[in-house]
Amino acid sequence: MGESTTEPQADDRVLNGLTALQDMFRRRLLDDKDKRAVIEQLFDRVERAEKVAAGDHLRPVVARFGLLLERMRDASTAGPELMASFADELCDALEDCFGITEVPCDEFDSRYHDVAQVLGDGPQLTISQVLRPGFQREDRVLRPALVVLQREPAVTSDG
Repeated sequence: MGESTTEPQADDRVLNGLTALQDMFRRRLLDDKDKRAVIEQLFDRVERAEKVAAGDHLRPVVARFGLLLERMRDASTAGPELMASFADELCDALEDCFGITEVPCDEFDSRYHDVAQVLGDGPQLTISQVLRPGFQREDRVLRPALVVLQREPAVTSDG
């Protein structure tokens, strides 16, 4: 007789334990769903904020390039001085808005220049023409300049 009364109590304890575990799993699953929903909402907010920030960052760029484009269209009979002024203004806008500058073309450097053609004979290379400007940001070349090189004879002290 003693055995039959303890078995139902043990079964009840196991059943109660399983019910408690089941409730805990349900609560955790609901909690996980709530956390996932909050995380998704935060990701959406961050994405919208990044789009707004990108738009704000582009406003001065659009303003500068818009003015330049307007000036270029108004100057249909522009001479070389005005075209040079446009090029300078465009370079200034790139530097002010993005920190992008033209690569130097004083001396040939394979890190900054692609060679389109080499003319002449001799050991010394000088840049004779820049066919396409190159651009860099800090020390990183974004686009190398395309240049024509002139080979010069070695300079001797004989004259």
